[in-house]
Amino acid sequence: MAADMEGYSKLTNYEKSIIKIFEKEFAIENGTNIIAIAVKREKGYLRVNISDGGWLHVTPYTWY
Repeated sequence: MAADMEGYSKLTNYEKSIIKIFEKEFAIENGTNIIAIAVKREKGYLRVNISDGGWLHVTPYTWY
């Protein structure tokens, strides 16, 4: 759940809304085996660490 992610409380309301949308869409594509565990604001994107040890660039329109 987004609110449980490390770093989530430091985000702006707009960034929180991006993460909530990302979390729903990511779960649809990947199931519940891989989850977001932490988020950090970077220049131009949000860095989301995922439970398989990787991380993703998350923007309002996409992630990669």
